[in-house]
Amino acid sequence: MKRISKHMVFFLFIFFSSIASAIIIEPDDYAEGTDLSNISPYVKFSTVGGLPVYSSNIGEAAAGGHPTGPLGQRVFSSNPSTNSEWYYWRGEDEAGGFMITFHQPIVAFSLIFAELFSDAGCCMSDPTYLYLFSSDDTLIDVFCGDCGEAQYLGNTEDPEDAWPYWRFTYRGDEIWKIIVGGESEPTTIDRLEFSLSEPPLLACLALGLIPIVGRRILLRGKIWLK
Repeated sequence: MKRISKHMVFFLFIFFSSIASAIIIEPDDYAEGTDLSNISPYVKFSTVGGLPVYSSNIGEAAAGGHPTGPLGQRVFSSNPSTNSEWYYWRGEDEAGGFMITFHQPIVAFSLIFAELFSDAGCCMSDPTYLYLFSSDDTLIDVFCGDCGEAQYLGNTEDPEDAWPYWRFTYRGDEIWKIIVGGESEPTTIDRLEFSLSEPPLLACLALGLIPIVGRRILLRGKIWLK
């Protein structure tokens, strides 16, 4: 019995550890123009209007250079070859929003937002919002993604020039869908990180028992062959 308990604890520990670790979708990990819409078994990306989402080059920033920092060279975009702005204003400009639909509930996520173009508003003057939805498409909450204190990206061609960026993090009730966008800004969305809900206890116990049962079957098979 002690032996079985040790096996079960070990496999449950491995299982919970894999569930607890965050899943990251980083456009820099994919070639320019890669369709990210179904790149992961856990999440689907699209515009609210149903168009694909790509890993696209950041493109020219306000002063003509590429920013440095956490954004890297590629970001989420509705255009396969260059960075696109994300427009979403609930009840109005709905089709252009960035929609993230999860295949099972999540309990935490983070996204990076940045304003890289010359027409970018700043912070509270032209905010971008995140709309969080439950499994039955009920709106759970709304957050301003760029209303907190900003950090800044440098420019490789002009180090004195910089653009603000925000890393928005949320932990709360089970989330099935996120829509991101604003009247126009921020222009850039990058690096989604999320954590899945913990699985039901019975499922974990069943998973933990699989190797134990399998081992017993193999042992009995060996005895029978002898």
